[in-house]
Amino acid sequence: MEFLIYGYFAGLALGFALLWFAGGWVIKYSVKTAHLFHVTTLFIGFFLVAMATSLPELAVIFIAAMKNAHEISVGTIIGSLLADIGFALAITSFFVKSISVSKKDSRNMTAMLVVSTVIMIFVFYFQNLNNLIGLFLVLIYFVLVWWIWRDQATLKEAIQTKEEVLTVVNSDRRRKFFWVSKPGILIKLFASLAVMFFASEIIVRFIIEIADYFLYSRHIIGATISGLGTSLPELTLGISAVRKKELPLALGNIIGSVLGEATFLLGAAVLVSPTIVNLKELNTLIPFLFLTLGITIYALVKNNAFKRIHGILVFIIFIVFMVFHLFFLN
Repeated sequence: MEFLIYGYFAGLALGFALLWFAGGWVIKYSVKTAHLFHVTTLFIGFFLVAMATSLPELAVIFIAAMKNAHEISVGTIIGSLLADIGFALAITSFFVKSISVSKKDSRNMTAMLVVSTVIMIFVFYFQNLNNLIGLFLVLIYFVLVWWIWRDQATLKEAIQTKEEVLTVVNSDRRRKFFWVSKPGILIKLFASLAVMFFASEIIVRFIIEIADYFLYSRHIIGATISGLGTSLPELTLGISAVRKKELPLALGNIIGSVLGEATFLLGAAVLVSPTIVNLKELNTLIPFLFLTLGITIYALVKNNAFKRIHGILVFIIFIVFMVFHLFFLN
């Protein structure tokens, strides 16, 4: 039996490794595809890139739904929301003294975090989430996308920054090789998506095995191990942005992901679930989640920045959260 559990963890590690690489490929080829087909900059700059960084969570949602394991998908989303700040943003902040943004960007990001916090209060208050609530969360996401990005001048600047950091623009358009043509890019995009969904299949399968072996709640294993693993794209992009001195992107992308998880992804998970989603087993996340969100909101309101000290604080909270749920709660 001990040999089996080592195999489960090895399989889970393989799944997360594939998810890491496939997530990066999907972002890269999604934006290249948008350029090749002359998709609007609005679609490229916010909607496409923001959604691409959340595709690992989305893949887990649908794979878990097919396996009738919605507990894993919901746990993954809320756990990833916590990990995006407590893990990805915290580690990103270790590379600089302060991740500073303009007052206008700070107001927008604060509004996104406040909305995310209010929604989390709302869903934990009701506990039982049905399809109507799921649809409501999805609609909130698209309304907020329109509201936040209605300023076209700011949008274009953000788009240019994202393109530079991701380095996904084809710099040599004179080349006529098949793999840089439209069919070639599309093939690589769909192949990357296939790898990502295959990785999600592996992750969900071994998470179920590990949860059953240790008698863990599927909600909790999703919120801890799966939530951490699916936050890797945000960590990668955040570190890349800091290295290129694009600090607003490092902060904005992660906060945008938090908003997407609290609205669109959670709503999607509820909509595809065949039964009402109950959050009772995730109530132990409440103090860690709201403390982390509160520190981040305070940092932006007080300083228009997320400083290293804030990163240290939320990282400690995240470590305590992981240790408590994996070693003491069970």
